[in-house]
Amino acid sequence: MGTPNLRILLTALLALAVTAVHAQTNNRLDAVQLIQLGDAQLRFGNSELALQHYTNAIQKDIAFADAYMKRAMLLSRLGQNTQALADMDRALELNPYSEYIFDRRAKVKFLLNDIKGAEDDLARAVALKPYDDLLRESRVDALLAMGKIEEAVRNWIPAVDAPG
Repeated sequence: MGTPNLRILLTALLALAVTAVHAQTNNRLDAVQLIQLGDAQLRFGNSELALQHYTNAIQKDIAFADAYMKRAMLLSRLGQNTQALADMDRALELNPYSEYIFDRRAKVKFLLNDIKGAEDDLARAVALKPYDDLLRESRVDALLAMGKIEEAVRNWIPAVDAPG
């Protein structure tokens, strides 16, 4: 008698899980659409509507790192760097393996005059993508800004093309 009840329970749980996955997929697609709308508004110069679309994308899918990053980049452009940093932090909580998000957060930290924090983020970005010359160059710039000239030279030399 217990086995049919267990089967019914397992079937119900499976159906619930499939429904939740389907709903999450729909939310992600909706969030991507909202980000695209925000990008379009930004191209038209309408920052306020773009910000609204990015915020709606976050509300649609609170686990979508790109939505937080997009909003953070716009907030930073609007001079709201403290709020931008909070969004970048959330984006990295959701996607800690994105060299692009580390790079973008470093730029916000520079604007907040957190040179050491920016260099730390750039070091992590370079560790994730060591052959990206632009990331390496940004890290060297941060090291130079901190007065760490020898370390900057050590970090730049491997990126310079060897004579061939």
